[in-house]
Amino acid sequence: MNMHIKQSLSLLLLGLVAPVAFAMRGAQVVSEQPDGALFVRSGSSYPLAVGSMLQDGDVLETRTATVILWFCDGALLTVYPDSVLHLVNVQEGTAQFKLERGEILGDTTAACPIGVRTIIGTTDVTGGVFGVLMYQMGAIGWTQQVRNLDGQVSFTGDPKLDTSNLVVSLVTPQQPFAIPAGEEIIIRGVYNTDTEVFTITVGGATMAALTPDVVDQMQQAATQMREIVVPPVTLPPTAPDVRRVIEIPYEDIEIASNKGLGPPSTIPPQGRP
Repeated sequence: MNMHIKQSLSLLLLGLVAPVAFAMRGAQVVSEQPDGALFVRSGSSYPLAVGSMLQDGDVLETRTATVILWFCDGALLTVYPDSVLHLVNVQEGTAQFKLERGEILGDTTAACPIGVRTIIGTTDVTGGVFGVLMYQMGAIGWTQQVRNLDGQVSFTGDPKLDTSNLVVSLVTPQQPFAIPAGEEIIIRGVYNTDTEVFTITVGGATMAALTPDVVDQMQQAATQMREIVVPPVTLPPTAPDVRRVIEIPYEDIEIASNKGLGPPSTIPPQGRP
């Protein structure tokens, strides 16, 4: 479907559905590019569409699509291709997700704190633009990145998180670690599906500054999310201020004494005979 048509449709649906939709739990799909994403509800799969309402317990599978969700009456989340995202508890004032794999980018405020859980731990966001990436690298294991562009972001290790390979670890079980704006943490390790324990490998927990390219990408993505929900207003060009000067012959100028009182005054203009 043409991007312009889909975005126009999303705006129409927002106007028709949003007042009712956000009186209850859920997240609304405001963009899907291209088509092909689906969601799983109660064991059955359904095709996604702009205007769809996702509810707690649903699992979003983007496949080749990029999907943007609107929830908490203003918070936004972009879910990129090849991502699997679980809705855990999404309602007014809070939004909890589980990222099984893939990449998300969000933009929120203190009015809607966001939590994103993975097999390694939980990212908590109380404002600003952030990103979470979770990918499996074959036998090497998993890599998670948590990015803070300009907000308040922290990461808390899972209760079972194993940091025994590290002398000192940035992330520890059940202890929140604040990520400064403009930086990210990178965590690498292996996950044992039998014991459900993630073990950080040697040197597998580091913090680094966001590169200029990443900063630019996150800023552009955040802007695009906002523009899909509230398109930018283009003001018409301002007409040039052209002032016309009309010269009136001196003989035709009315003086105050006879303005609107009949025939022109016989009083000669001042300074004239």
